[in-house]
Amino acid sequence: MVHVNFEVYQGLLNKQSLQVDYRNFILPALALPKDDVAWGNRIVWTCARILQWSQGHSHQLDEWHMLNAMVDDWERDRPSSFDAFFYRKSGAIDGQSVELWFPRICHGTSTFV
Repeated sequence: MVHVNFEVYQGLLNKQSLQVDYRNFILPALALPKDDVAWGNRIVWTCARILQWSQGHSHQLDEWHMLNAMVDDWERDRPSSFDAFFYRKSGAIDGQSVELWFPRICHGTSTFV
């Protein structure tokens, strides 16, 4: 998952193609997450799927709906421990940004969608 996280980070910053085809690859632990780390990894994997779709040549609407459903499923089923305990809009001059605080590092580093 470190590699997946790195690829997503690089893909967002540098707009490079991902090296792994995430459409046909999922770790079994991500299908039915049992703890917060697995839930965090699942959303990182979902980000990789979305990034791969956005950088690809085929932008099929049915695939977008499936990816959107994956995000909705994650939001609906995720543990309540992923709720931020602090929320603030910063009101920056160049646009609004949001500051969120999470109880564990695996929450904050994995919930950037």
